Amino acid sequence: MDQTVRIRTIRPHESQKMRGVFEQALITDFGYFSKDRVDSVLRQNSLLRLIRSSLDPRRILLGAFVQRQLIGYCLAAIEADRSGFVFWLFVAPAYRGQHIGQSLLEDTETRLRRKAVTAIRLVTHNQQAFYANHGYQLGDTMQLTGETTSVYLMQKELA
Repeated sequence: MDQTVRIRTIRPHESQKMRGVFEQALITDFGYFSKDRVDSVLRQNSLLRLIRSSLDPRRILLGAFVQRQLIGYCLAAIEADRSGFVFWLFVAPAYRGQHIGQSLLEDTETRLRRKAVTAIRLVTHNQQAFYANHGYQLGDTMQLTGETTSVYLMQKELA
């Protein structure tokens, strides 16, 4: 069976797959969020919003697929100031260590660069080393309202 990983845009009709993987990621990898925060994030990223995002030219929704199975994703946007913001980057645990996250991030950066974005920002809780290895600089540390875990703002200038 072909296990080749393909990175491509998530199409509107694949939003249900995206939503399922997104929900699973919140449970498995974002356990530091309170239940209230998880519920809020799920509402903010409803199926309808994911479908709308997939149609919005200011949004980038990339998926990593093995055959038709979505095994990872990167969700980013172009902000009003023309900077990029990576909202979510996730790879299913069984597929980690294969540079899939790197491929998703690099493809996202390339697509943002093509849209004249010159800087990308993101927030991470525990992946500072991963992003630093890809040229992101550590910025401010923040505490999310109602949460006990700190998050870190990181930024990268695009050449």
